[in-house]
Amino acid sequence: MRLWVFLLALIISHSSHAGFDPSGEAVEWAGQIVSQYRSGDDTCFELQRHQASPNKFKTCVFGYYDPAQFGPGKWLKVAGTLQPRAADTLPLVLGAQVTLIPAPLPPRRYYGDPWYNPYHDPFFDPYHPYYW
Repeated sequence: MRLWVFLLALIISHSSHAGFDPSGEAVEWAGQIVSQYRSGDDTCFELQRHQASPNKFKTCVFGYYDPAQFGPGKWLKVAGTLQPRAADTLPLVLGAQVTLIPAPLPPRRYYGDPWYNPYHDPFFDPYHPYYW
């Protein structure tokens, strides 16, 4: 673990984010790309999380990421270190590994949920002998 933190700090020390704090909280968040921009040698993404708090955050990764492949509307999984921030700015995740992921499925409702209706369930088959 110590070796990983040392290597991560070494890699980040070459980036434009000199204020990197490796002792921050480790996070793994997924979000939809809102915008992508360059900051020196880094590529920064602003992401929108759905049904989570905070709902917007940004991450900067070293190197060039093609806007055609990592453009707005795509989903990313980000694993990195959450940096301390001012109250009026977006949370920043640095030292991040980003991975393209497919869009997450909406949560499935189960019996006992307030709006569960078995007749609107896509797996409900009224002709199955179990329901007779």
